[in-house]
Amino acid sequence: MQFDASLDAVFEYLADPDFLVERAMAVGDVEASYEVEEDDETVTVVAERTTRTELPGFLAKLFKPEQDITITESWSGDSDVMKGDYEMVIHGQPAKVQASITLKADGDEACTYTISHKAKVDIPLIGAKAAKFLLGETERVAALELDYLAEQL
Repeated sequence: MQFDASLDAVFEYLADPDFLVERAMAVGDVEASYEVEEDDETVTVVAERTTRTELPGFLAKLFKPEQDITITESWSGDSDVMKGDYEMVIHGQPAKVQASITLKADGDEACTYTISHKAKVDIPLIGAKAAKFLLGETERVAALELDYLAEQL
């Protein structure tokens, strides 16, 4: 996604726990909390979120519609390029989403955010189908989050 703001301005939002809680609630989470830790080279953002998802029939029998998740993003870089590693764990479920994120400056007042998700669900027979649903749902929510961020800039 292209943002009409500097990389530093966008990243300031991505590392602001108050904004991140506000954004999570705006996209439909039931509960959310964020912690941000910084050291000399890395910014780590950890989210504890409770989400609610309308599940298709084949998953509704196995999973509750309300899920507790932990998302950890580890960022490093500078004002030209920030790279992030993303991992989402769904508590009590054999499912995980990982992603690589890049936030790249496009001049002084624009930047581009790209993310590539991969989902894995370890359930015999339906794992691939469940992973496809999880990936689609993760990407849908990520798009809502990015749109919300764009509105705030």
